[in-house]
Amino acid sequence: MDGRRPRLGLPALGIAAGGVLAGHWLTYLIVRPDHHDRASLLGTTGHGYLGAVVEVAWLVALVAVAAAFLGGLVRSETPSLRSVAVGLGAFQLVAFVMLEIGERAVAGSFEGLLAVALTGAVVQLAVAATSAWFLRRLARAAAKASSILGRGTATPPRGIVVPLRLAAARLYRPPSVSLASIRGPPSL
Repeated sequence: MDGRRPRLGLPALGIAAGGVLAGHWLTYLIVRPDHHDRASLLGTTGHGYLGAVVEVAWLVALVAVAAAFLGGLVRSETPSLRSVAVGLGAFQLVAFVMLEIGERAVAGSFEGLLAVALTGAVVQLAVAATSAWFLRRLARAAAKASSILGRGTATPPRGIVVPLRLAAARLYRPPSVSLASIRGPPSL
């Protein structure tokens, strides 16, 4: 090992983006439990675009989970739960606060921003911790699958391989080549 800590890489970014939106949704469920109050607040604070973006974000998060698993098949080390949680938490917290400020600046309404930001910070950290736990489990499952797949292909049973090699040797015979059969280029 070269001394660097193992990282999840780009798939973690997709998972973090999904986490930001999941935390966003949960935050507004907590801050405004009543559906009508929540819809009114979301409408006045610039959240009208969320319907379409959430669908795309869930798709990105799903692809990121698959990429994290497939990447874990070739990675030999699993990052620590703490390192993943800190990375996801920092990204999600900053992204959530910046997103809220941006949405409200565009809408021109900062109503209830402090309550949303404080609640959202706690929710984002909880979502990040849950995502980190899930990613750690996913990385372990990928490592286990890799060891199972690696063991199955690295050491095939000897009794099966030897007859296949002998049969292949009988089927393929390289053509015999002599100096008399080699032609040179045409002469002028």
